[in-house]
Amino acid sequence: ERQDGSRRARNRSSGPRSNSKRSARSVSKSAKGSNAPQDQEMFTEIFSWGDNAQGQLGLGDSSAGSEGGKKLRKTHKIPRYCSFNVIIKKLACGREHTVFITQNDLVYSMGCNSHGQLGVGELHTTLKRSPTLLESLLSQSERLSFADVKCGAQHTLLLCEVGGQRRLYACATAAHV
Repeated sequence: ERQDGSRRARNRSSGPRSNSKRSARSVSKSAKGSNAPQDQEMFTEIFSWGDNAQGQLGLGDSSAGSEGGKKLRKTHKIPRYCSFNVIIKKLACGREHTVFITQNDLVYSMGCNSHGQLGVGELHTTLKRSPTLLESLLSQSERLSFADVKCGAQHTLLLCEVGGQRRLYACATAAHV
């Protein structure tokens, strides 16, 4: 307990921690001069801050580069606004990656892909600095309805429903699932 009587909060989570933060809200934007519902555009505003060395914030910018042979990390201390022009229904953060599901059941990922956690099917691609559509999920013969997404340090789990049955998709190399 501190002198002023307040207590310092302790994080008791044993899971992976991310040094990046995201906050989101859905908003409606009308076409100029119109209030008609069909002219309204819906999207989710994202505010993100923290470590972006692996592109996990989805801001599209690169790391700070290097100075005198030392690699500098790109950290945003003040929340930065971005919108991906979609309505996001679920979002999850891993140690160095982020995955979200849109209202239309499309799945996007961004950040580090060193262990296949982005699900983009390209292990040779180590980074995606902006949201990348998981096209392999579109090629399924059945329509997938995604219910949830969870990220660990180096893996992603996607829960979906197909024809009344639940399926779990995992994105990672075999050693990390």
